This record gives sequence, C-alpha cells and structure tokens, in this order.
Amino acid sequence: MNVNFGLVTHDCKQTKKRYGEIGFTLLEVLLALTLTGLLLLLLSPALFNMDRFLFRTNTTAEQSRMQRLLYRRLAATLDNVYHYPFFDGNFPPFTGDERGFTVLTQSEEGLAQTEYLLQGGELQLTSFYYERDALAIEPQEKEETVILANRLVNPYFAYLDETSGVWRSVWDEKDYPRLVRLITGLRFESGDEYDLVPVVIPLRIGQKYGWE
Repeated sequence: MNVNFGLVTHDCKQTKKRYGEIGFTLLEVLLALTLTGLLLLLLSPALFNMDRFLFRTNTTAEQSRMQRLLYRRLAATLDNVYHYPFFDGNFPPFTGDERGFTVLTQSEEGLAQTEYLLQGGELQLTSFYYERDALAIEPQEKEETVILANRLVNPYFAYLDETSGVWRSVWDEKDYPRLVRLITGLRFESGDEYDLVPVVIPLRIGQKYGWE
C-alpha cells in the first residue's frame, strides 16, 4: 500500500512538472509585448500612409464622379436648345443669373422650358412641358424637380458674351450666350472642401458658326 501511494505521489509531481514546462515566464511575456510594440511602431507610418492614400483615392473618385455628372447633364440640356427665331413673347428667351438659367429645349417629350437653379448647396433641374399638338403660351405641366447635386460650395453660373468676349453674371439679351460656365466646389462628408474644374458648355445654336 505504501508502494502504491508513492507511485501516485510521484505521478502527480511529474504531471505538475510537465505542465509547468509548457507555460511562459514573466520575462518571456514582457519580451513578447516589447517586440509587438516595436513592430506596431515600425508599421504605424505605413498604416498612416495607407489611410491617407485610401482617403485621397475616395476623394478623387468622388470629385471625378461629380465632375462628370455636372458636365453630362448641362451638356445634354444645352446641346438640345430649341431656337425659336421670333421675338413675339410666345416663348421665353434664354435668361440667367448667378443662381441659374432658363432655356427652351427640345426632347422626346416635346418642347420644354428647362430651368437650372442653385438653392444653397443644391443644383435643381425643373422642366415645364408644352403641348405637343399646338404651341401654347403657358407651360401645361410641371415635372417634379430633380436634385442633380448637393454639397456644392459657393456655386455660381456665368455667361460669355460673344460680341464683347466678357463673362457676365446676368444674361437678359435676346440672343444666346456663347458659353455657359458653372464654377463650384464640393464638400465631402468629412467636412473637407475641394474645388472642381469649371464646367464650360458651348451653345452652338443661334451663333454665327452654329445652326439657326
């Protein structure tokens, strides 16, 4: 019986010794933490640069997307301007100021009075359609206003007078401006603001070298 007890006690000592050998000492833990801290310290500049790179990439992509959107929508409108050759007051001429402009356009839906309007940081587009069969003096239907862009910073329109070569902030002439320009910036969700490339669209209709 004493022999068995001795064997059991001996096995317990061996088990404790065996489990103790697979643990970590305090010195090893401190060494691992130190190495981990040094590794993170060495990697932090790379991680910071990666974050800045991703931010710049997203910023550039958002700027490009907004730039293309503004250009395409303005070009689609001004490339379809309808030239009404009479000054009888049946249709409003091209009029504009820094906050937007109104122009008569031709589309699949028929003639429309198209209006671009800047409201705060938004660019709104509204179309008033005329009857198909007979030209009415007043628009017959008002479409729902579409917000083309928001978070614009200090946006304004300008119009090039072909005769004088001067950009004007107000256009109330009987003829058309040669160019329409939109200057604006863009505010991101982070609060940062960036300037966009000015959007400049020509009006070929009604011009000396355009179609009448």
